[in-house]
Amino acid sequence: MKKILFLFFVLLLIMGCLITFGGYKYNHRLTTTKDVHFLYPEAKSKALILSFDDGNILDTQIVSTLNHYHLKGTFFLHTAPLIQSSQKHIPLKLIAQLYDGHEVGSHGVSHLRLNEMNDSLLWYELNSSKDTLEKYLNKAVYSLAYPFGDYNSKTIEMAKQAGYTNARSISNTNLFKPPVDFLQWHPTCALSEAIKNREDFLNTDLPWVRNLKSILGQQLNIPYSWSKMQYTWGHATDFSNPSGLKIDDFEVFCSAIKSQNNIWSCTSTEATSYFQSIQKLIITKYEIANPVENTQSVWFSFADKEYVIQPGETFSIHETLNK
Repeated sequence: MKKILFLFFVLLLIMGCLITFGGYKYNHRLTTTKDVHFLYPEAKSKALILSFDDGNILDTQIVSTLNHYHLKGTFFLHTAPLIQSSQKHIPLKLIAQLYDGHEVGSHGVSHLRLNEMNDSLLWYELNSSKDTLEKYLNKAVYSLAYPFGDYNSKTIEMAKQAGYTNARSISNTNLFKPPVDFLQWHPTCALSEAIKNREDFLNTDLPWVRNLKSILGQQLNIPYSWSKMQYTWGHATDFSNPSGLKIDDFEVFCSAIKSQNNIWSCTSTEATSYFQSIQKLIITKYEIANPVENTQSVWFSFADKEYVIQPGETFSIHETLNK
C-alpha cells in the first residue's frame, strides 16, 4: 500500500512539473511586445550626451579631450559675443573647424531669459541665433539650450516653429532616462556631478520601464523597457575654478567612458533622431514594423537575443519564438 501511495505521489509530482513548465512554455509563446527591450545604435546598452554652454574659448580643451577619446559633445553657443569677437569666446569664423565631428546648438543671441520676452524679441533670440550659426556651420541647427533653463509654453511653441527638435533645461532629474517631451528635456545632472559619481552610470545597467502610449503617442497600453541614458550639462569654465574640478578629472571621466564598449556617445540631435525613429515604428501586439519611409534602423533585445529592424522590415514575435 505504501509503495502504491509513493508511486502515486511521484506521478502527481511529475504531472505538476509538466503542467508548470509546459504552461510556462505555452504562455511564453504568447509573449507580446512587453518583453522588448530597446537598445541604442549598434546594440549599445547605454547612451551618453555631453553638453557644454556658452562657447567659451576653453572649449578648445574640451574638444581636444573628446577627440582624443573619440567621444562627441553638443556645444550650445549664444551668438552675440561671437559676433562681437569677444576674446573669451570662440570666433564665429572658427566654429565649423573647432566643432567638426560634434554638434553646435543655439543658446540664444544674448543669453537672456526667454520666458520674460515679448513675442518679437523671443522670435529674434530663437531665429537669429539659429540663422547665424547655420550660416557659419553650413548645416542645420536643431538643438537649443534655454538660457538659465527658463522657458514657458510660448517659448516651446516658438522653438518648434523656428525648427528646433529638442531643447534642454538645467532642471536635473538625477535619473538615467529619456524625456517624454524633447522640447522640455531635463538633463540627468551637471557634468561635475557626473564626473564625481561616474560609477552610478558605468556600473549599473537597470532598464527604464515606460509605457508606449505615454512616450510614443500610440493607442496601446503595452509597457517596454529602455536602456539607460545620461544627459549632462556644464561649461568649459567649470574646469578653471581653482577650488573645482580640473581638466584632468574630465580626462579620467572620458577614459572611463571609452573603456566600456556598450556606451553610445551621441549628440543631442542624434539621440532625438533615434527616438523619433522609435516613434515611427508600427507596433501591434505581436509585431514591430519599421516603415520603409523611416531613415534609421532600430535595435532591441528580445528573449535574450539582440535584433535590428531595418527600414521596411517587420519583426514577428511568434516567428522568432517558434524558430
